[in-house]
Amino acid sequence: MLRFRFLSPPHWTPWQRRAVAVAASTALALVLAEGLLRLSQSEIYPVPLYPGDVAAERDRTYDAAIGWKLPPGETIHEITADYDVTYVANAQGFRSRYDFAAPSTARRIAFLGDSFTFGSGVREEETFVALVERELDRSVTEGALATEERVSLEALNYGIGGFGIDQMGLALEHEALRWRADFVVLSFIRQDLARSLSSYRKGHVWLEKPAFHLEEGILVRTTAANRPGPLASWWRQDLRLGRLARKTVDALADRWPIGERWRLNRALFARIRDTCAAAGVPLLVVHLPVNPQARAPLYASEFAQLGIDFLDLAPLLPAAAEDLYFPHDHHLTSAGHRFAGEAITQAIRARGWTSAATSARRE
Repeated sequence: MLRFRFLSPPHWTPWQRRAVAVAASTALALVLAEGLLRLSQSEIYPVPLYPGDVAAERDRTYDAAIGWKLPPGETIHEITADYDVTYVANAQGFRSRYDFAAPSTARRIAFLGDSFTFGSGVREEETFVALVERELDRSVTEGALATEERVSLEALNYGIGGFGIDQMGLALEHEALRWRADFVVLSFIRQDLARSLSSYRKGHVWLEKPAFHLEEGILVRTTAANRPGPLASWWRQDLRLGRLARKTVDALADRWPIGERWRLNRALFARIRDTCAAAGVPLLVVHLPVNPQARAPLYASEFAQLGIDFLDLAPLLPAAAEDLYFPHDHHLTSAGHRFAGEAITQAIRARGWTSAATSARRE
């Protein structure tokens, strides 16, 4: 152990000297560790950003209520190392071949999510949203014929690339319920949980989004006035050791309900649950694994405690699942969407959402 004699006055007891020596040694070790992490210049973990941290650009995708969506009515062509695909936006700014006008007799399932739900890399008809719609619409139509009811089913895709759980909840409140959703399926990947912590996301430019934090267990919108103070921001944003600590805690949070990330998202899921319950709309939350090794034992028990109907696709992955993901960006391929679509379809059927006798429509 290092001896810091200048910190040990003669009248100090051996225990006092030892305590000071331990504290000084620890401080020196932390300073050295921070220096080494800075010299490495590697990105350890994404930093949460707060209102005022960066200059965001409000381009054609900006939406004050949910952050961003597609430019309404426009066509976007995306070329990557994995795919060459065209996306078409409807008048509401979401990926759909039709506008989300007020429905007549059709039952509607609103799909909330990120780029996996959106269907990055595949044609619209190949997305699991479209696949679920085709399968369930057939079931509803056949059931209607037996009872002489005239009903059909539509799946509305509210998935947008880069969304966090916070934005999915806002899309529910400001969009899906506005267009009379009868059922809600929220699909998320692990990375979406970290996105909820930040007020910005880097795409081609910095995009701003609504974000929340907890104050005495209550969700509060994060603003420039109530953002974390200088010390908290320094720990979360500037200190490399702080980032490493958050990365460690978040990794452990896949198994145990600890850390800021899970506490915040748990509250966001609870808000989504309550919003659906108040509207009389059944909710199903689906975990989409981003690779065959993705496992999060925490989710099943936590969603059970929240009283949220939950489907985890990770345990359902086949032994050879590599063809379900693109090799570079790891989005779902058309085969991956078929896998997800079949699992979600079976889950919805098991819950009786397509029964001709079942109607959650709100008058």
